[in-house]
Amino acid sequence: MLKQTDTALVGKLMRELGDARKTVQRRAIDELVAIAGSGNPVVTEKLREAIASANRRVRWAGAFALGQIGAGAFAMECADALWEAMSDDDGDVRWAATDLMVRLGRENLQQIRARLLKFAADPDTDRNARKMALYCIRDLRIAGPELFAVVERAVHDSNVHVRLAALAVLSRMRDAPEAAARIMLGCLKSDPDAGVRRAAASALGNIQSPTEDAMTALASAAADRSDESLARAARGALDRLEKDRQESAAGETVMATKAKRTAANVPAAPLNDMVARLADPRVQQFVAGARVAHLATADGVGAPHNVPLCYWFDGERIYFAIDEKPKRQTGLALKRMRNIAENPRVAIVIDHYEEDWSQLAYVLIRGNARVVEDAEEYLLAIRHLRDKYLQYRAMSLTPEKNPIVKVEPVSVHVWGARFEPKPGIT
Repeated sequence: MLKQTDTALVGKLMRELGDARKTVQRRAIDELVAIAGSGNPVVTEKLREAIASANRRVRWAGAFALGQIGAGAFAMECADALWEAMSDDDGDVRWAATDLMVRLGRENLQQIRARLLKFAADPDTDRNARKMALYCIRDLRIAGPELFAVVERAVHDSNVHVRLAALAVLSRMRDAPEAAARIMLGCLKSDPDAGVRRAAASALGNIQSPTEDAMTALASAAADRSDESLARAARGALDRLEKDRQESAAGETVMATKAKRTAANVPAAPLNDMVARLADPRVQQFVAGARVAHLATADGVGAPHNVPLCYWFDGERIYFAIDEKPKRQTGLALKRMRNIAENPRVAIVIDHYEEDWSQLAYVLIRGNARVVEDAEEYLLAIRHLRDKYLQYRAMSLTPEKNPIVKVEPVSVHVWGARFEPKPGIT
């Protein structure tokens, strides 16, 4: 049972869920989640009542709080409030709702899958909701012939952001790569929006078996002097395709070597310098949970530069912002940003130190860095950075003053006993 003083506090916090000020609403959510974490079920019950409120802000805040409480509290009953929030004009709300919808989808895939496909395909659905439904489809890796029909329709949507979301889905589509490449190629050649053409060029760099037409179109775009952003995206796509080709050839060599080692009963060398190490749950947890990394860059002549870094790891890539901490320069004028413009190859180290040296560990990620240009991707990164670092919530961050950089890993090296295979596990 809650004490009378606690009851009054919970009542006050529940009323603040509908406050128009985001800082007040978020503080109320955080405090309610903390009270629920103490083990008393009253807050969870009240939040479940909140998702049926007549007030839209209260419905969303209730669903978000239940999502933060997690297991036992967050369930399908939150879905309607999340659908509604996915159409919100506030980008932070849209992306937070989308993340929660993906979480809900992982636990209730068939129900959420059907809803997502319906919303993404319905032209009468709010454009924000259609766009966010497509991002959910991408992150849940939903597949099937009905999805292809939905995405093919979406790339011809009148709204630019819906078309961009459709390309994001296509770039991860694995069950129909040739058809996906054909649609992306059409967007690159004929979409009226320059941003969509850039996104299409970048997406083509993710396909597994590029066609001759795709390679020709990317080469042409890479040489286009009238649109340097498009040319840069096309060059990046070509670089990734070449890297994939080289890694595929190297992989065949590795497999042949492994077969020879097995036949000769020679132990295999440890798998270390491969991006695949990031898929290891132990590595994922280590990288996602650390608070500080160190970023190494070099200028065009190779002079090194190293700085500590706050960052967000999305499971595949590293994002960091040029924030408002005191600096002699700002934005793109910073030395690390000037270096990246001259030489996008960077290295990031996330490490852990204890006096007990058996606990030492680090992850070294080498990759290519570039400034995030897509508005939705920028908002997503900002929201996650604010979730991870409370200080960011007090900063007014904008793409103009505070660019965000994305690092796409090329190789990963891990070290430490915590990453070694357990006995009996290969």
